[in-house]
Amino acid sequence: MSVEASGAVNNVENNLFSDRRKSRAGRPEVINDEALQTARDYLVSLLEKTWGQIGWNLQTIKTQADVTTALRGWEKYRDHYVVDALLRQSDGDATAKPLRTLRSQLYRLKISAHDASLSQQSIQDFVQELNGAECLPNVTKEDQRIIVDERRELTLAIALREREFLSLNDQYQEIELSLRRAEAHFAQDQLLRFCKSRRYTMTPLRTANALAGLPFIGWRQSGKRCSRWKHSSGAEYRIFQTVQRILKDYKKCNQQMDIPSYAHRWLENRPQAGRVSAISEFQWNWYYLRKSIQAALAARAHPKQLPYLITRLFFEKSESPSAVDSILEYRERITPRSRKIKVS
Repeated sequence: MSVEASGAVNNVENNLFSDRRKSRAGRPEVINDEALQTARDYLVSLLEKTWGQIGWNLQTIKTQADVTTALRGWEKYRDHYVVDALLRQSDGDATAKPLRTLRSQLYRLKISAHDASLSQQSIQDFVQELNGAECLPNVTKEDQRIIVDERRELTLAIALREREFLSLNDQYQEIELSLRRAEAHFAQDQLLRFCKSRRYTMTPLRTANALAGLPFIGWRQSGKRCSRWKHSSGAEYRIFQTVQRILKDYKKCNQQMDIPSYAHRWLENRPQAGRVSAISEFQWNWYYLRKSIQAALAARAHPKQLPYLITRLFFEKSESPSAVDSILEYRERITPRSRKIKVS
């Protein structure tokens, strides 16, 4: 687990422990609204950016073992604790009760280790005071004898506190590892349950809402709490939606032309709506969209996979053009027609 991911989890757990102290009645919230919304906003951005690959993979998940395979494209985003939990090696019980037990044990060990460390530091500070007193000019031999005896006892006490601290730290590391693996099992199980629920059309926003509370709360509770916060689709997801719309419209027509020709005519009939729109993006970069459609068709992808594959290929080709691509793309830019022509 990366330092960043571990730090993020610790920050959330610190909130958890803080909420436990402040709570007067009922079960405390394991993750507060601020941490939950921050995670949701990060995940919806990540999902929109990678929807061409991850969106389809999520729909192919049948077992918990499929989760890490489906999310393999997120390997470079493991600095975020939710992503890390979904990709981490997992074991243990998938229910929330064992997780609460492990977190409680971890919290008690953390407090005990902290107290042992403070006690050790307090004794060391007293030893320093004794060393300073020994150097005073008016110290008698009897005083020196007392100082030596005290220092001997305190040195033994410091060694005892050190052993206690190391033992507590070893227990902490062992339970933390068990907790991280159990959290991974819980998070992956919850994603599987979300994917198999089929209650909603899967979108980046709904998926992010379901995942944001992991590995602290289940997908239903996470989705319910996150649904309060609105979000406007980003440019990357609007690209996918436009591809989906073109393919849907193509299905409705009598299909006398191939998909690339239909998509070209479809884009010609749309007025330019500014460089920030998905339609304008495709009109400007038709060369890459055409190549992406042709490559997806050549791959004989499942019809339902086509919009995802075309979107992924479009981003790959348009973001990393060759020298030849940079020349040819200009020649194939689409200029919208002033009058709409029926696409049959």
